[in-house]
Amino acid sequence: MDIQERNGCKIYSLTCGTTLPPWITEQSRRNLQNRDPTLRHRLQLLQDFTMPVASHKLHQSPDGNYIAVLGTYPPRVRMYDVQNLSLKFERYLDFEPVDLVFLGEDYGKFAVVLGDRSVVFHAPYGHHDTIRLPGFGRGLEYDPVHCNLLIPSLVVEKGGGREDGVVYRFDLEGGKFLEPLVTSTKGGGAGGVNCAAVSPTHDLVTAGDASGFLHCFDTRAATTSPFQTVNIASHTANYGFHEAATNNTYTTRSPHELTALSLDQSGLYLAAGTHGGCVPLYDLRRQEPLMVKEHQYGTPI
Repeated sequence: MDIQERNGCKIYSLTCGTTLPPWITEQSRRNLQNRDPTLRHRLQLLQDFTMPVASHKLHQSPDGNYIAVLGTYPPRVRMYDVQNLSLKFERYLDFEPVDLVFLGEDYGKFAVVLGDRSVVFHAPYGHHDTIRLPGFGRGLEYDPVHCNLLIPSLVVEKGGGREDGVVYRFDLEGGKFLEPLVTSTKGGGAGGVNCAAVSPTHDLVTAGDASGFLHCFDTRAATTSPFQTVNIASHTANYGFHEAATNNTYTTRSPHELTALSLDQSGLYLAAGTHGGCVPLYDLRRQEPLMVKEHQYGTPI
């Protein structure tokens, strides 16, 4: 991309500018950028990095070379090659996708949970297999240590209306479901589990529910109950647009509802995203957050 400025107005040209040969090494590319100012200020765009209607999920492969995007109407998944700045392939799905997770370092193996209680597995040649879930999946996470696929969901008991948040576990090596991780209504869990995250260091499994509670599981233990529960809703009260979101007649979801979780590479820090637009940062050795970041837009994280 070439950028010109005329009378204080910037003009972006998508076709002009110097093009580097594809066979050039990374060291030579950096040397040229240091010598040539036009290359140093050049912007590179992914070709066809759009969706015809809408997209709601975007994931990058662990090796950083591929980006997967989930789209709707019709439901589809697009895989982009970052190195070649182009669309690698596009595959259509039978139902609206909810979430995606990579099962390897590159694009070769990935899984997609759909809105019809199914999970589809894809390989480099295309669709590989499909499994049915006991409940509707709300997210997807992969535990590489135990080779388990984690699917946050909700279970409602017959006749009573009691709601328990669960995280279904599917053993990819054995090809069977394991006993799910359960969060009861006594310590949160009402409304189901929305998201889950696995620590890359010590294999800690965390789950965030719709009532604003964070549940921590140790998969090495025989029990499927959480050994620690943190009330994040109380820590994010009076932050951001919480009060305005509570009185909003267009949504019934709580602003304290957890929508995203992430653990860092050191295994000591955790970040949680809420429906009200706040991100509390935690040290796993403390109950109180280190800080709470307000995004000030009132939109979910």
